[in-house]
Amino acid sequence: MAQRYYEDIALPKLVADFGSLELSPVDGKTLTDFMHTRGLQMCSLGCVVELSDKLPHVQSLCIHEMIVRAYKHILQAIIAAVGDITDMAGTIASCLNILLGSLPADNADFNLDNDYHLKQKWLESFLLKRFGWRLKNKDCHDLRKYAILRGLCHKVGLELVPRDYDMETPHPFRKSDIISMIPVYKHVACSSADGRTLLESSKTSLDKGKLEDAVNYGTKVKIFISFFFYRNSLFSLFKIPDIFFRLL
Repeated sequence: MAQRYYEDIALPKLVADFGSLELSPVDGKTLTDFMHTRGLQMCSLGCVVELSDKLPHVQSLCIHEMIVRAYKHILQAIIAAVGDITDMAGTIASCLNILLGSLPADNADFNLDNDYHLKQKWLESFLLKRFGWRLKNKDCHDLRKYAILRGLCHKVGLELVPRDYDMETPHPFRKSDIISMIPVYKHVACSSADGRTLLESSKTSLDKGKLEDAVNYGTKVKIFISFFFYRNSLFSLFKIPDIFFRLL
């Protein structure tokens, strides 16, 4: 029963809200937040792609998020296998070249060709097993590699040199491009469901061209945030019971 509700109601409702602009994901982070807020698992991204056949921008976001999550496992495994810290930057650069570099049309390097096809085969297998979605050839040609790189850096904690990387070459990254690594940890952010609802209402009104409604919702968000932080400050400084604010 729960599985039927999840597949027949929850997922289609999410896609319907994407189509009506009630929810407007702009990147993998907001897409993840929307799905987690509704209790949806990220392994359902393949189903979201299938349901979003009339929403190409949503399909693109889902595909890129799936690929980022797949590449993350490879990069983390490579980093964990490095024995000498002095080899870390070069190893990461080589891994990024394999993941994000392009195979030239006149390529004569057998090893490069073998690495590329091995990567594609692994990626197709991982996406099918993890997300239940089969990667198509046309999807590979439409990939925004800078978006994938950004997602990888965010999830793994990489800091790169800010420059234009030529993703159409086999080796767009060099050892000197890897600046450092930043520890990444999951945390629980202090947020408010009511505040998020007001913010999403404001964004939806703005998307629909209802500027007055958007401003009104935005004003309420500002007031709500001010009260939220004021309440937390009083609660922490003076130990005022939370029930007091519920009576206001």
